[in-house]
Amino acid sequence: MATALRETIKNITFKHLKKFKGQVFGQNLTGVGWVAGTLPKLYEKDGVIELPLADVANGGMVTGSALVGRRPFYIIRYQGYNWLNCIFIANYACKSKEIWDKPAPMFIRGLSNEGGLGPVSTSSHISIFYKMPGIKIFSPMSNKEYLKIYKKFMQEDEVFYISEHRRSYENKLEFKNTIKKALDIILMPISVTRFEAEKAKNHLNKLGYRVGIIHLFELKPFVLKKKWINAIKKSKYGVLMTDNDYVDGILRTLAHKINEKTDQTVNVMGLKDKSAGYTVKTSNFPPSALEIINKVRVIISKKRRKKKMDKKELIDFEEEIASLFNKGKILSPVHLYQGNEEKIINIFKKIKKQDWVFCSWRSHYQCLLKGVPKDIIKKEILDGRSISLCFPDYKIYSSALVGGSIPIAVGTAMSLKLKNERNTMVYCFMGEMTSETGIAHECIKYSRNFDLPIHFVVEDNEKSVCTDTRKTWMQKKLSYEGVNDKFVTFYSYKSKWPHAGAGSRVQF
Repeated sequence: MATALRETIKNITFKHLKKFKGQVFGQNLTGVGWVAGTLPKLYEKDGVIELPLADVANGGMVTGSALVGRRPFYIIRYQGYNWLNCIFIANYACKSKEIWDKPAPMFIRGLSNEGGLGPVSTSSHISIFYKMPGIKIFSPMSNKEYLKIYKKFMQEDEVFYISEHRRSYENKLEFKNTIKKALDIILMPISVTRFEAEKAKNHLNKLGYRVGIIHLFELKPFVLKKKWINAIKKSKYGVLMTDNDYVDGILRTLAHKINEKTDQTVNVMGLKDKSAGYTVKTSNFPPSALEIINKVRVIISKKRRKKKMDKKELIDFEEEIASLFNKGKILSPVHLYQGNEEKIINIFKKIKKQDWVFCSWRSHYQCLLKGVPKDIIKKEILDGRSISLCFPDYKIYSSALVGGSIPIAVGTAMSLKLKNERNTMVYCFMGEMTSETGIAHECIKYSRNFDLPIHFVVEDNEKSVCTDTRKTWMQKKLSYEGVNDKFVTFYSYKSKWPHAGAGSRVQF
């Protein structure tokens, strides 16, 4: 049966103390859960040294032990305390071998968590030491990785910094790199983001993306293996790196090194540039699997889709959705568009990447033409969100409420005008029945009066659910029918499908 990492660390520590007569330094080593269960139950006579709550002095004490050859383990229970401990470690232990020819080998275990435990006890802070010469830095998450690092430590007279995440202690799995074939993108996760990156990779592969992964745990010196370089060079969209540290920690440095060797784009994800603390207000977590998935989709879609979809592609998509609905694969309402392809394509010839688009519950075509990848839209529909498709990265929103998106669109246009963003427009789509409501009249009138950067598109499929719209209102001509000006475009089309669904009754 596989062993959890905490047991491996415990065994290494026991061997280090008993066989090699090493020392273990730290605060609350025996008083608080034996450091998450990673220490054997040994005491001062065995080499376990409880330090006072004086981190600056503690770093100096461990340095002294290292100078006389005890190869101490030094446990820094929260990496936020690195800022105090670094004074002696960075300025003496790391420099001693080079300047005075007297090595000070020590094995520093820096522990980190994920959000919620206060500003000093959450993220990785290895960037403090990364820029200092004379130190090697690692972030192991498995048994084999940890054993490899310890073996190296015992062979070298260097300062080793081991960034440990508490979620790793339960881990029994080994991580495998997957870069054997030509890939769309390669994930390069560090620390706890390796768990999330694995989930993201597996999910993206199921969606048809070719995603590989290279697990990073030897961070300094950072050596790109030849096969890694070749795989990155062959990838279509480069690399996405993730870490449990701030984006401007070590990620930018490593990204630059990768770019230098491969000439590929390297995107990064880490903690936001804000504090982490006890409240929701200050929560700051490393990238989740979902966030990584969304980031990959955005990276690929921005580079992949250079042209608007044509008529056939739009129809093929709706036909597929219709088929899935009739087979009972979509257990929620869908509203299909087929019949207005040429008209809506013509509208989108004017819509730019930076423009905002707001829609009703019938918005498949708008999402496709705005550049949202088909597989992303399809997944949202399969998950029951056909009537409320929203993709902030692509500046497109829809609402299941009659007229629900119209005032939001007006508010967006108002903001753009106040900010003097002259190159950005808002486009608001609605059905002809909605265009006769008070909310539509008020919003269109307001936009005209204040000359807002917005254009309303009224799409007339001649139906109010199942009733002829003009019969519903008992008038031959609708309010905006025939209007085509700066603010309103009105067009009619014959829909292939009923108001909702695709012709078959599906029990939700």
